[in-house]
Amino acid sequence: MNEFLSKFFFWSNQVKVYHLQTKSYAGHIALGGLYDTLTEFTDDFAEKFMSNGEVLAAPANLKKIMNYKDVGQVYATIDEIDQYISSLRTELVEATDLVNMLDDLRGSINKTRYLLTLS
Repeated sequence: MNEFLSKFFFWSNQVKVYHLQTKSYAGHIALGGLYDTLTEFTDDFAEKFMSNGEVLAAPANLKKIMNYKDVGQVYATIDEIDQYISSLRTELVEATDLVNMLDDLRGSINKTRYLLTLS
């Protein structure tokens, strides 16, 4: 969990750049929705996680944010988020409230994948 904030802060910012730079209207809308979802999720998840007394580590070593090249790059980022969700689910299997949040986020990611096909 020490890397949680670093990863989700990075992904939120990366998705925002994709949202701003894509030339596709459908992609712009889909990525704007995902950005909002990631931002709200990060805050809500972190607060619920820390309610048990653990404090999440401050973000460190954020990866370099990339300019938008093509939708394949977006899919790679989405796949990276999805893989991390799977690892968190395993780590937090007993914290059903947090696992439910991760499942909801996965649903939003799958919706974004679909919306990107409409471009």
